[in-house]
This record gives sequence, C-alpha cells and structure tokens, in this order.
Amino acid sequence: MRFLFKFLITFLILVIIICLVFFFLTLSNSGICVSDPGYFFSTNGKIEKSPLGTYCPDKNMIEPKDCPEGYYCPTTVSHPIVCPIGYYCPKSYLKEDYCSFSNTFLFCPLGSYCPGSGNVNPIPCPMGYYCGGGSDINKCPTGFSSPIKSSSVSACNIPTDIIGTTKYGIVLYKTGNIYSTSWKIMNKLVTGGVKHILVLKDGTIAAVTKTGSIAYKANYTADWDYTKLASTATISFITQLQDGVIVATTTDGRTACKTSYTTVWDFTKLVSSGVKYITQFQDETIVATKTDGTVACKTNYSDTWNLNKISSTGVSFITQLQDGVIVATTTDGRTACKTNYTTVWDFTKLVSSGVKYITQFQDGTIVAVTTTEGKIACKTNYSDTWDFTKCASINMSFITQVGL
Repeated sequence: MRFLFKFLITFLILVIIICLVFFFLTLSNSGICVSDPGYFFSTNGKIEKSPLGTYCPDKNMIEPKDCPEGYYCPTTVSHPIVCPIGYYCPKSYLKEDYCSFSNTFLFCPLGSYCPGSGNVNPIPCPMGYYCGGGSDINKCPTGFSSPIKSSSVSACNIPTDIIGTTKYGIVLYKTGNIYSTSWKIMNKLVTGGVKHILVLKDGTIAAVTKTGSIAYKANYTADWDYTKLASTATISFITQLQDGVIVATTTDGRTACKTSYTTVWDFTKLVSSGVKYITQFQDETIVATKTDGTVACKTNYSDTWNLNKISSTGVSFITQLQDGVIVATTTDGRTACKTNYTTVWDFTKLVSSGVKYITQFQDGTIVAVTTTEGKIACKTNYSDTWDFTKCASINMSFITQVGL
C-alpha cells in the first residue's frame, strides 16, 4: 500500500512537471509575451521584437509604444535613446537609420545647428552667425553680420552699422565702433521726412516718409528713389520676412506684400485689418500688432489670423530677442516679456517705463527708444540697469542695425 502511494505521488509530480514544461513551451510558441522588455505580444500569436521606431518598456506588452520626438528607437529596445548632439529626430523620422552617426539625413544641415541632445528640429542659424551643420555655430567677425541661415564665414559681409530716424524725420547712421563713433546725417534728405526706416536683406535702404510714401536708395550716398517701392496706399510701416517678402502696413490697417521690386503690392497675400506693425519670429510665425492692442499670429500666408497664440491687450510693439524671449512694449510705456507662447507676461524681466520701441543688436545689447526726449537706453543683461550713455542720443524715434 505504501509503495502504491509513493508511486502515485511520483507519477503525479512527473505529470505536473511534464504539463508545466508543455505549458511554457506552448506559451513560447503561441506569441504570448513572457520575455524581457523589448518584445511584445503580436497579433499572430508570436513573440515579436519591438520594431524600428517603437519600444517596449515592460514585460508582457501587447503593443509597443511609439518613439517620442527627440529620441530614436532601434529594434528590441526597452527605452528610447536620446538623439545625439548635432542631430535631430522629429516625429516622422524615429527609426535607427535616421538618427545614427553613419547617416546624414537628420544631421543638422548647413545653415542650422542642433545644440545639446534630444533635438526635435534644427534651429535656423541666427543673423550675425554662420553654422556649418551639426552643433557648429560661430559668431561673425566684429563689425560684420550675416543673413539668417548662413553656413560659412563668407556670408559675414554685412556691416553692422546702426541706422535710425529722429523725430524731425532725419536719417542718422553710425559705422565702425557703433558705441564710440558719432552719429552721421545721411545726405540727400527725404522729402517730407522719414518716419520709419528698414535695411533690406540685400543691404539697400527703404524709408517710410511722414506723408506715407516709400523712398528707396541702393546705399548711403545714392539718391532716393520714390518709384521703386511706390504704393497707391498710404504706408505707415515696412519690414521684410525671412523668405524675402517685403511687407508694408497702411494707415488704414491693411497689409501689402511684394515678392520683388518689380511686382505690384499684393493686398491679398496677408489679408488683414487693423494692423499696426508686422514682424516674424525665429520659428517663422508671422506676428501682427493690431491697433486695438491685441496680437495676431499666423504660420503660413494662407492661415487665418490667430488671436489666442499670444494672448495680450494694450500692446503697442512686439519683437523677439536672440534667446527666444518675446518682448512687447505697452501703450503706457512698460515692457513685458514671455519666454514662450504659453507663459504669462512678465513685467519684471525688463523693468522699464516710457519705452516706445525695443530691439537687440547683434552683440546681444538690448536697446530701447524712450518716449522721453527720444533718448536711447541700453543694457547687456536683463538684470542690468538701463544705460543712457552707451548709445547716447536724443530726439530719436526709431533705431535698428544693418543685418537685423
């Protein structure tokens, strides 16, 4: 009896062992994921490696996760791998071959740079710099600037002169060391006086007169040409976008565009109303300051204007500094900052009063034209006090730097 009992016990143990072995073999062949991370349950009942562009962080997963932006995922990985410095990994290119050191497809191209790791998109090389691809970014030699997206030092051929207008409509400029040299009066004064001035990307000069016409000259000493950029509308402001399109706002708030000197002004390309100023941010967003103090944005010419991207009231002028900070001057002369589109306006970062216009020179100096006697104030860092001696002048209404 005891022998029979031992036999039954032994037999049951063997049966259990055999069943367990068979069970796990069946599981293994059935595709149920019981292995390490990096694998998942497939729909055909087999264990599969996580494919390119996905990852499996846990055991027993039935579906791999998509690789996030700024990372790449080769096969059989449990966690995404951060895109290395000098490279970028957007959502549509998450596979190993696109973010490997041996493949140049997503190596940051010439005219852009990818600082640090985890880049989603390349950053356009800013004005005053040249970028040889990857993480390479170099400042132009002192006294010279370059257009946006420049790729070599040979593009640093634009003098970093500063140019401005006085409240009397006279155009002034400085060459060489802009902080120690004296202002010079541009010869051949504009009929009616200048309200706003722009140095175009080809180095030529466009001036909006106080009577609303546009005067043009090829260089400092050339005669003013009142026909090259002539408009039937009364113009209040002029700028140029990154793609070279010249944009003017009219006194009745419309926006007109020119793709070249020979084309007619097009009032349909940037359809708008109530616009005071136009600018463009580093991400190519077109930004309009409206006469009612709101700010409207659009990414493409054909988009509708978005009044919610930069929520604001009481804005008189808006720009973006080299570090990406958005700066607005208010109708009561204060200065507000935003580090990105979604943050709230900060009135303490650039503490000021009586400011009409803000810009930044290529050496990083932040420059403000004040409403008090048209004085110019400068500061190098946000925390500095405003310096009225560095860019000393009075009776200025507008100032900019060639190449901005």
